[in-house]
Amino acid sequence: WTAPMHDHEFVEKLLAKLQDEEGCSNLGSRKRLIGMLTSVAEELPDVPLFTSLSAMCGVMHLPCPQTVGALSALVRQGYRVSRSHTDPSAIKTDAPQRKVWDMLRCWAKRPECEAQKGKKKKEPLSPTSPAAAILAASPEEEADFRPVPEVQRMLSKKDGAGGKVGKFLPNPEQWGPGSRGTSHAAAFGAAEAAAAASNGAVDKRAENQGKRSRKRRAAEAAAAAGE
Repeated sequence: WTAPMHDHEFVEKLLAKLQDEEGCSNLGSRKRLIGMLTSVAEELPDVPLFTSLSAMCGVMHLPCPQTVGALSALVRQGYRVSRSHTDPSAIKTDAPQRKVWDMLRCWAKRPECEAQKGKKKKEPLSPTSPAAAILAASPEEEADFRPVPEVQRMLSKKDGAGGKVGKFLPNPEQWGPGSRGTSHAAAFGAAEAAAAASNGAVDKRAENQGKRSRKRRAAEAAAAAGE
């Protein structure tokens, strides 16, 4: 699919309708819908795919640059950029992929990147690794990571009126791993106790096995010694 991902006119009309408090004030999810649609409206309409900077940095074994700096570097080179409503860490751009890789090559040489890398002890790159091959190439153009006002406004969590807008849906309340349930803990403890009792019973049976024959042999030995 290479056509526009959204009907921009429809999104703008729906957003305007939701922002009209008189008509939608009783809608419980109104603020969340406004945030999501604001994010959708800011996306590049003719760029269907997004780029994951964190995944690319993972290949290069680099810490991820700040989104404002990475997007500003591409804007300074004359490319359009936006975020994706599906992932807060993803970006959309009409820049060729080689330009995005070049931007990350420039990021790898910056003191901020080296400082973040120094916090974690890592093994040196293998000469045959993809990261070594990517970093060995020279960028066609040096990237300038200074923030651009246009990008700062796009990444801002405020609307045109200065109100706060959450552009991405928050995680559910029960998101992530929780503590082990008490019922499971009790069941696990009972299972451990049963296993221990079973092991104790086995040891007791092994200890008593042949007890009568041992007594009989001991008595016969004592009688023979008395004779």
